[in-house]
Order: sequence, then structure tokens, then C-alpha cells
Amino acid sequence: MQTSPSGTLNSRIRGFTLVELAAVTAIMGVMLVVAVPTLRSAVSIGDLEKTARAVIAHVESNRMAAVKSQTPRYFYVDLTGRLIGPVPQDEREPTDSPRLSGGFPIPQGVVLESVQWPDGSSQSMGVAAIYISAQGYIQHCAIHLADQNRRISLFLEPFLGKVRVTDEHVPMEAPL
Repeated sequence: MQTSPSGTLNSRIRGFTLVELAAVTAIMGVMLVVAVPTLRSAVSIGDLEKTARAVIAHVESNRMAAVKSQTPRYFYVDLTGRLIGPVPQDEREPTDSPRLSGGFPIPQGVVLESVQWPDGSSQSMGVAAIYISAQGYIQHCAIHLADQNRRISLFLEPFLGKVRVTDEHVPMEAPL
């Protein structure tokens, strides 16, 4: 039992009032309404991001395979057939209609706009063959992707073996 400083029993036990509980609940509700859509968009991956990640993964795995086997390879972007992927080992030279193996089908909402080369030319139809040397050097180019809301560019860097992603459609600059 609690006693007051005067030594008498304190019969009133303090707690939260109904108004205080309602106010805290309302504040938490507003915070959830604001936070849930933000968290949902951060957690879910859109088709454009999924396609960009697939391109990066395929380029990297082909680069590593070329270095491991010490043989050059080609990575294809089928702009018309909406497919990206490697070419079987027995096809060493680029062809107009390669047999893509283990390719990634581009989702319906994503558009493969073009593959752009350093000389300024671009390809928006057919199959673009991207060369990967036995040392892992990737042919310099840009792959432009879009969906209904955004456009991105993936730049394949030749000596770094990396893919640089820009969050907008950026044309490739001619070398100096």
C-alpha cells in the first residue's frame, strides 16, 4: 500500500485516462497510414528494378565464366523477342538468331528501348551481341530500359566489369 508523505493511505492510484489512450492510438494510426506505403514500396521490387538486376547478374556471370574458361563469350539482348541472356558455349560468334540459353524473359510492363554503342549508334530492334573478352573486359555500351513511370540506363563499363545504373535515360557520350 502506498502512503502519502503525511503518513495517510493514498486511495487514488494514478493511470492513463481514456482521452490519453485515444490520443496515443490516433497518433499511432496516422503514423501507420504514412509509413506502410513507404515500407511497402521499399520492400517490393518493381519489374523495372527486377529486369535491371537480371541484366547486371547475367553480365556478371558471363564475365566470370569467360575469365574462368579463358574463352570470349557473347551476351545477347534480344530487343524484339524480349529476352536477355548468354549464348551456349558452342556458339562463339554472334549470329542474327542465337539460341539463348538460360535467358531472362523481360516482364510485360518493361520495354527494352535500345542498346547504344560508344560511336553514338543505337539498336532498337533485333538482337544486340555484347562481347566479353577472355580477360573479362566487356564491350562498352548502354542498355536503356523503361516502364510506364520511369526510364533507366545501364552502362556496361569495359575495364571495370561493372554496370553503372542511372535513374533516367542518359545517352552514351562519345569517347574523347
